[in-house]
Parts: sequence; C-alpha cells; structure tokens
Amino acid sequence: MKKGLRYTLAIIVGLFLVFVVQMAITKLWNLAGIYWGPNSLPFETIQQIGMLSSAFIAGVVGPAISVIIARKKALAIVLIFLLVGLSIDVYASLVPLKPVATWFRIAWVLSVPIQVYFGIILGARVINKP
Repeated sequence: MKKGLRYTLAIIVGLFLVFVVQMAITKLWNLAGIYWGPNSLPFETIQQIGMLSSAFIAGVVGPAISVIIARKKALAIVLIFLLVGLSIDVYASLVPLKPVATWFRIAWVLSVPIQVYFGIILGARVINKP
C-alpha cells in the first residue's frame, strides 16, 4: 500500500474510532445510570468524570490505532488529531457546554493534546515492539 494512502486510511480509521469508542464508553456509563448529553449537561461530578473519561480514552485510542495502521509516528497524524479534537472541544466548551463549570470546560479542552500525546506514544510502542 502506498504511503499516502496508508496515512489517509490510518487517519480516517482513527477518527472514526474516536467517535465509536467514546460512544461505547458512554453507553457503559449509561448502564451504570450516569447520563449526559444535550438534554442533560454534566453538572454533577460523576457526569463530568464520565464525560471526561470517555473522551480521554477515545482520544487515546484513535491516534494509537492511526499510528499502528500508518506504521509510523507521522506529524500529519498528530496535527490532524489535534486540529479535529481541539476544534470540536473548543466549540463544545463555548456553546453547548457554556453553562457548565469553567474548570470542566478548561479540562475538556486541555485534555485533547494530552490524549493525542498518549495515543501517539502508545501506538509507537506497539509498532516498535520486537
């Protein structure tokens, strides 16, 4: 497979997985009776923990899988995940999450670079195993 096609596929699959993993983990929280969403903003601490944890895990899995598929820590992967993650989370923190506590909205946005960093490191460790 050509390098450009591999990177494109890696990014598409990784971004798709971010949404799938976040949705799956959110459903697990829902099974535990913890809900958040457009009609149930995360005002309670347990909702905030659930929302942050599901986004964080998904934000690590996506870049990790992208690196594994691409077989390389590519700057393009880092930049695209940062751009997409930050644009979605900044918008969310300024519009739908505006009534939620400021500390939560700041943590929500600041977690994106940390997610991407850990995802890239995890993916690199998998592809560099002997």
